[in-house]
Amino acid sequence: MRWIALVFPALVLVGCKGTGSKDLPEGWIELKQHPEFDDFRPVAVAVLKVDAPRADTRDELRRGIYEGLFDKRYSAIKLDVVDSHTSSDGRFEGDSLEWDATMKVRLDTWKSLRSGRWIEAGGTATLTHRSGEVLWDCSFGNYPFRVESAAGSTDYQVAVRAIALLFLDRLPDCPPLPAE
Repeated sequence: MRWIALVFPALVLVGCKGTGSKDLPEGWIELKQHPEFDDFRPVAVAVLKVDAPRADTRDELRRGIYEGLFDKRYSAIKLDVVDSHTSSDGRFEGDSLEWDATMKVRLDTWKSLRSGRWIEAGGTATLTHRSGEVLWDCSFGNYPFRVESAAGSTDYQVAVRAIALLFLDRLPDCPPLPAE
């Protein structure tokens, strides 16, 4: 039994190939969606600053989420506009803006594995309606993402893009206008 406990994590790492958003086993992901998501119809989304251990990771992940929202038919508010309406303690104060929801992303884990060729990450993304209702929440446990490019060089952006896609692939498209 001890042998299995010691070998299994190594097999998981060896068995992973360039982990992308669709490669992550669904058992590692917890996904919650408000039953009336379409009724809330969040269109204009403010992407808040990302909580993560590394500054470059925070900026890259936020930018990736922001850009990916357009592919999901959301209207993301420009990041500099969101920043100008965010207090020093991180609270979004967008009363003068037209917005429906905020997207908050947090990485709880970000650590290098196997000589920096892999990153173990874990985190959460939450879409919250301006009323305070959580509309969608996606989290994943500590999972290894490959950061070594095909050419053999290490690029942390590979892992950050995979994490952004992990969240965006599971976010429902912006609900269509109700039929009249």
